[in-house]
Amino acid sequence: MITRRLFSAAVLAAGLMAGVTLPVGQAHAETAIKFTLDWAFQGPTSAFLAAKELGYFKEAGLEVTIDRGSGSAGAIQRVATGAYQMGFADINALVEFNVANPGQAAKAVLMVYDAPPFGLYALKKSGIKEPKDLVGKKLGAPPPDGAFAQWPAFKQAAGIDDSGITIESIGFPVREPMLAKGDVDAVFGFAFSVILNLKAQGIADDDIATILMADNGLNLYGNSVLVNSDFAAENPEAVKGFLKALAKG
Repeated sequence: MITRRLFSAAVLAAGLMAGVTLPVGQAHAETAIKFTLDWAFQGPTSAFLAAKELGYFKEAGLEVTIDRGSGSAGAIQRVATGAYQMGFADINALVEFNVANPGQAAKAVLMVYDAPPFGLYALKKSGIKEPKDLVGKKLGAPPPDGAFAQWPAFKQAAGIDDSGITIESIGFPVREPMLAKGDVDAVFGFAFSVILNLKAQGIADDDIATILMADNGLNLYGNSVLVNSDFAAENPEAVKGFLKALAKG
């Protein structure tokens, strides 16, 4: 398991943040930035939307387009290929991507979540309250899900014996409906997404059991703002202008 302190050292050693020089000054007028979220337009991404709607990006000389995503892996791919200049995604998924793609076409320039919202979610009537209660249960896991990607590390950190656990591959659209109907005992996901979606299924807050990985031994960072390496090298003032505008939002 990588602790936050060791992770920070590894990031610096690997040069994840290297090559992004941000001199003082405003970005050139109307620099276009396509920005991809990691998921849907939800509360945690409101700062990006606020910075756009309140005109902060415009004030920085930026023309920013914000699109929803379909997961951190997809957002990272968008930024790395240059289809999008910047984005928002899980730092752990970015590390894995850059290890597999040594050219480091995507870099992290701002940490947003100091802990990831990864977790497992169940209905309280299932009797699931803590990690050990997952033994013998069926867990629903969307293959691209960031929380599911940390399952091996979480099992080790929480001391879970998975010999009696069944993992069923499911799609994002059916994740919460399957849990609500009892087709699976628990599901992987981000806290705000799963809980909101369960409430939309008619499940009350008091009926939802939440096991956050960060509260049970998995000490990691979460989402960060990403930038395409080439774009950062060619437009350092635009990157700085984006981050300053975001901070205001």
